[in-house]
Amino acid sequence: MRGVVRLSDGRIVTISESSRNLLFFNGAGELIQVVGRDGGGPGEFRSPLQLTRLPGDTLVVTERSDRRSWFSPAGEFIRVVTPDRDQSLAIIPVEYRVGFGQFVAPSFGLWEANERDRLDRQVIGRRWRTPRSYLLAREDGTEPKILGWFQGWERFNLGEGVARWAFFGRNTWATSGGNPARIYIGDSESFALNVFDLSGRLVQVIRDAVPQTPIEDGDVEWERWEVLDWAEGMGWLEQWVRYADAMPIPDQKPAFERLIVDSEGYLWVKEYSSYKPKPIRYRIYSPDGIRVGTVKLPGRVRVFDIGPDYVLGVDFDLDYVETIQMFDLRRPRDQKERLNF
Repeated sequence: MRGVVRLSDGRIVTISESSRNLLFFNGAGELIQVVGRDGGGPGEFRSPLQLTRLPGDTLVVTERSDRRSWFSPAGEFIRVVTPDRDQSLAIIPVEYRVGFGQFVAPSFGLWEANERDRLDRQVIGRRWRTPRSYLLAREDGTEPKILGWFQGWERFNLGEGVARWAFFGRNTWATSGGNPARIYIGDSESFALNVFDLSGRLVQVIRDAVPQTPIEDGDVEWERWEVLDWAEGMGWLEQWVRYADAMPIPDQKPAFERLIVDSEGYLWVKEYSSYKPKPIRYRIYSPDGIRVGTVKLPGRVRVFDIGPDYVLGVDFDLDYVETIQMFDLRRPRDQKERLNF
């Protein structure tokens, strides 16, 4: 499942990359409608990657090719757009609510430029990261504004020509939302989140005292199990065992993992999960950057949608069976109260 959202009437919609369907469920969790199929025609999908919801419950499915399809709340196909490279700079308007990845400001696009990440720059036998830029680019083609250069995924390779993600890897995470809308970009090497307005001006840096969490033997066992179990299913086990055995392990976990802005404009920052099923904390920050509390959720839940009174995500067990899960969220009546659930 690549995304799950809740509509204003309580229905829940998800997109599945394996079945290439939009699945509609009622409030009781019963499947009531299936929309779309494998294909390249109107209302069809090849490789759905993301499901987002516009105001009014219009649904948009984004594919890996950047192809986007619009659907009504009733599941009726509206239109499809396959943007060229210039058009793809305007990835998603800011009113889309998404948990991961793509976001932009109105009439702007946000682009991660990875041109510095070339094979001849890779480091063999050591963990390494390459810089990437975030560009706030106008749709009219005028000069984009560089929000800054940040370090990308931490990777490792053994000279086999393919750089793979490193265990407990650092990364730069980004999201946007709120009213007024803000863009949040932060490197998980430390807890310092850069906050930009829609003009691309840096307006704040959110810092917090996050204690360093040492990586223990059990953490490494979980990381190895997750990756090698996947590699075995893909037929790459021998290659990935060599990779896992040779990789140096850092002393500390990343400071955080993923960012999401909820419907009320609060920023949720997920602590690093290390694949463990035990509860993971989310630190919650008010629109003015003040930490107001924490929430705990199961570590394997991928959160996609946070509304006024719910948290919606997808969990998966050790056999990779996915389950849509919705949690009740009780916000404090007085914002001075702390969010501790």
